[in-house]
Amino acid sequence: MPLKSEKGVDYRRLRDLLKAGQWKEADEETQKCMERALGTSDWSKIYKQKLLLQFPCADLKTIDQLWVRASQGRYGFSVQKEIYVKCGGKLDGNYPGDTILYKFGKEVGWRVNHSWVSYSDLDWGGTGVPGHLPLVFVYWGWCSGCVPSLLSHRDL
Repeated sequence: MPLKSEKGVDYRRLRDLLKAGQWKEADEETQKCMERALGTSDWSKIYKQKLLLQFPCADLKTIDQLWVRASQGRYGFSVQKEIYVKCGGKLDGNYPGDTILYKFGKEVGWRVNHSWVSYSDLDWGGTGVPGHLPLVFVYWGWCSGCVPSLLSHRDL
């Protein structure tokens, strides 16, 4: 697995943070890596244009595998994708409706007592439920369209 992508994204810092169990810092670095791979930090543009469905394949696989390996299969976008589908989500990139999104949020520990957990109150100890991390979606204001767009990616 290359640690530098065709777009010049360097994943060594992400790898090192994950190996050290620095989950929150790794989540923040994941967002930065994704922005570099997309060439923008304007998440409203990314969402409106459904750019996450076209996220560079090699970059997505690299990020996912770094998370999966560091967590022994507990975390990663591919883990989240399996949970999303079990919750009834379809892999078409479209908003699945509140019921499915809320169920997914509950399953990965992002919703508690019918409310989204604030970023600062999430479990950063590395002992969270499967699929709990990464949660870069929080930066996007619990972007309801981001979850299905990214998890519907054909190469995840």
